[in-house]
Amino acid sequence: MKRNYAALSSQFDDMLSTIPHYALYPEMMVAVGSHYAGPHGRILVLGESHYLDKPEDSNHPERWYEQREFTLGKSADNINTRNVFNNAVLGRFPRKSKAIFYSLAAALADCGIEAYQMRSPLQSIAYMNFFQRPAERAKLSIKVRPRDVSEASRVLLNVTAALQPQLIVFASRLGWRHAKESGLLMQLETAGVRTVGVPHPATSWWNRPSRPMQGRTGRQRFIEAVMAMKERAALEAAL
Repeated sequence: MKRNYAALSSQFDDMLSTIPHYALYPEMMVAVGSHYAGPHGRILVLGESHYLDKPEDSNHPERWYEQREFTLGKSADNINTRNVFNNAVLGRFPRKSKAIFYSLAAALADCGIEAYQMRSPLQSIAYMNFFQRPAERAKLSIKVRPRDVSEASRVLLNVTAALQPQLIVFASRLGWRHAKESGLLMQLETAGVRTVGVPHPATSWWNRPSRPMQGRTGRQRFIEAVMAMKERAALEAAL
């Protein structure tokens, strides 16, 4: 049964539902905030991956992507992107358990994307995980296989075609690295989509300067990218 989320938009669902991976795992469909198509510009943020409560034999690239072999049970909530995101908007998580969303919301507010007519600035973005197979264990990164990269790239390109984001933020250095090495970043940039990679907002590097961020924090890099996109969106709207 399809759930309705007041904090989210279903405007793009007709196109999104045609993506083959979402037909197999509808729980993983990208969450689109209710104010995604607002004047601030269209931002798609990518986390790293979901996880299952316990290891599953079928959580292997050559089985996971081919057919749905099992009932997820309690793990279904863990890979339900929209349910997780909606709960984050409504503040239903302890702050430390889903720190990525609290950190993103605070940074968006500092970009001038206030919660006017919104419960949270998160409603101004779309959110999904880059990798389309869950990590083998909670709190650990996914063991990336070639099939994971190709499937993640295919899904992201399809989502990009539907949502037409102006900025895609890879909030995972692991996802950013594989997207770069596979040529996906070049495909997106060639299509006119700006991309930026930042450390995961739940890690210390979000607030710590680093060499990959050219001496800035991940938070600063995120804010700079969003502000630049807002300026471009304002210029385009004025034409």
